Parts: sequence; structure tokens; C-alpha cells
Amino acid sequence: MNRKQNLVVGLQHFLSMFGATILVPLLTGLPVELALLASGVGTLIFHFITEHKVPAYLGSSFAFIAPIAMIVSNQGIPQAMGGVFFAGLVYVGLSTIIRYIGTDLVRQLFSPIVTGSIIILIGLSLAGVAVEQSANNPFLAFVAVSFVIFSAVFSKGFFKLIPIVIALVASYIFALILGFVDLSPFIEANFIGLPRIYLPSFDFNAIMIIAPVAFVTAIEHVGDVLAIGGIMVRKINY
Repeated sequence: MNRKQNLVVGLQHFLSMFGATILVPLLTGLPVELALLASGVGTLIFHFITEHKVPAYLGSSFAFIAPIAMIVSNQGIPQAMGGVFFAGLVYVGLSTIIRYIGTDLVRQLFSPIVTGSIIILIGLSLAGVAVEQSANNPFLAFVAVSFVIFSAVFSKGFFKLIPIVIALVASYIFALILGFVDLSPFIEANFIGLPRIYLPSFDFNAIMIIAPVAFVTAIEHVGDVLAIGGIMVRKINY
């Protein structure tokens, strides 16, 4: 692909990950701007550690939606942040272990069957959320899904690689024409500001509900990195 095509494919990756990254805080009650900040900083740290050899973006994890939403609604955001903090410690512990045992053993333990099944399970667990969101405007949801399917199945060449961009643009145009888009929040928004920061409050119940999810998402991340290595046709040792 040439540079212009790479730019469009990168835009598709950005749009798909942006929607997923802001959906998690919207569903859990966390600040969207804080999720975007943490996602951006985390991605920059990831690329620094991996020496820019793994083209990946670290967005919000859907696996945390249910436990975080429950803690936020019952106890509050600070308690949820405490649970997320300990989930981060789980990541640090697992990465330290992998650092010493080596990546070859990880590949043996977490084969594509294991990691793929975990990723599929996380996706299927969110099917209800997709149905619920689509119920607000089933016609527009049908338009978006139709364009994705049509582009992926019937398009040729470069257009076959960008079904998400095509579906987003087409469905957004439909939404504008039919009056489904409210532009007032965009017009009234403050484009420069600081994210709301919450200090964590450590509650044992919140920690035990949120932190163990990190074991699941760690397997998911291993699968993602191995899949990226397969696309790049080279072994990734991170």
C-alpha cells in the first residue's frame, strides 16, 4: 500500500479503537476524558518499552465493563479506581514472570486456541450491549451493519480493507440527512480542558471484583500481540 492508503487504514484503526475506548467509560460511569488520557499515555509507554516494534494501540478493555460498572454504581468511582490500580499490579506481576520464564513457554501455554477463545468470549459477552444500543435506532444500526457486510464481501481491492470507514461515513451521512444527529454538544463543548482525576480508594470488595479480570485480559493481550506478529510475518519477543 502507498502512503495515502496507509493513512486511510490508520484512520480506520483510529475510528474503531476510539469508539471502543470511549464506550467503556460511557457504560461504566467513568470520565471519558480520563479514559482517553490513560489510553494515550499507556500506548506511548508500551511503544517505548517495545522499541516501536509492535504496532498496537492500548484501548479500554471490554472485559472490565461489568465489574467496574457494578463498583461505580454501588460504591463510587474512587473505589473502582482502587480496583483498577490493583489490576495494574497484576499486569506488572504477570509481565515480570513472563520476563523471566521467556516468551516461548507463554506461546506453548497460551496457544491460538486458548487466546482466540478468550477474545471470542469477551466479544460474545458484549452482544447484549450491541443489541441494547441498536434498539435505540434499529434502522441506523441496520444501515451501518449492511455497509460493513457489503464492503467486506463485495468490495474489491483497497476498499475491501476499509469496511469500517465506509460504514461509518455512510451511516453518519444517513443520520445527518434523517435528523438523528444532535450537533449542539459539539458546538457547545470546551475543546481545551483538563480531565477529572480521581484518587483511588482501596476497598477489599472492589479489589477482589475488579483485579482478577486482569488475568483474563492478559491472555487476551498475549493473543493480540501474537496475532500482530502473524500479520507482520515475524516473531515478536515481547
